[in-house]
Amino acid sequence: MDAEVVWAPTRAFEAGVSGGYVDAIAEHIPYRSGGTILFRDRQFPNAPKVTINGYLRYQTDLAGGDLSLRLDEIYRSTTYYEIQNKTALTQGSYALTDLTVGWKKDDWSISASATNLFNKKYLAYGQDASDFGFIAGSLGRPRMLMLQVTRKW
Repeated sequence: MDAEVVWAPTRAFEAGVSGGYVDAIAEHIPYRSGGTILFRDRQFPNAPKVTINGYLRYQTDLAGGDLSLRLDEIYRSTTYYEIQNKTALTQGSYALTDLTVGWKKDDWSISASATNLFNKKYLAYGQDASDFGFIAGSLGRPRMLMLQVTRKW
């Protein structure tokens, strides 16, 4: 189930939120307990139950150009990276914040942005290779700061 709402009370301000809910359960997944094979239900890998994205955007005139500010927030509930839902390959719920400030006039624009503003550490991917003696994972991107200057002609 997905939903999206956008609210723009003025030409200068806009807010939006979208989200989804997925109850993706894999049934009768076999696992070994001692010498016995048992079955249980597990959450599908890479399928968080809840995802929410929200943003605030403000735009105004400044020095003969357009100044815009945008704040984005994303939330992901617990995510499992393999079908047995092992703790070592599970990322608990987390939120990330991005911020962008931009100014545009005629053919010129400049923007500065920060992704993962608060430098949240999170597991972005996991791989179960325990049959070979290890598990592998990749951390999500750290805080990144960017500056962009553009001229169109």
